[in-house]
Amino acid sequence: MAVLLLFSLGVRAAAAGSPDHKIGNTVEHGGGMHLTVGAKGSYLAALDHGHTSHLGGGGIFAEVMVIPEWLEIELEVRIFSGHGTSLPIDLLFKKPFHLSSKTDFFLGVGPTVVPVFAPGGNTTHFGGAFVAGIYYWLTPHLGVVLEADYNLISSHGAVHELGSGVGFAYKL
Repeated sequence: MAVLLLFSLGVRAAAAGSPDHKIGNTVEHGGGMHLTVGAKGSYLAALDHGHTSHLGGGGIFAEVMVIPEWLEIELEVRIFSGHGTSLPIDLLFKKPFHLSSKTDFFLGVGPTVVPVFAPGGNTTHFGGAFVAGIYYWLTPHLGVVLEADYNLISSHGAVHELGSGVGFAYKL
């Protein structure tokens, strides 16, 4: 079922693409899907059963525009060290809002998987991720990304995480 959904989204995106089409206030050339890749430094504050921890780290992401002006899908992998090493992996479904030729705002939601590697044993946690952010494009291909996120993780109860990230993006 999921394969059929992804296939239909891909077919719809290819049909929507034209040699030149307008996205927000900019003209995208070549039609079809577009890929953006980048890296971010990240900060995370986690509230786990009354205890707050603060973590710094970073990560990489790849994002594909599936339906112009409606849907972007992003896969992000980050790394944080604390009482072990956590490797959050987010699959985000994002709605872009093109504010100007240089500025894009987005809202996203999706599942997250958090493998944790610790001396006392490895675990994996699951949850949901919610993001809001902005891209500022310095050139047609190179931009800066600023993002805020909230994660709700299941780990012997609910763990609430608030985070932020800043980095760069490159549109292929």
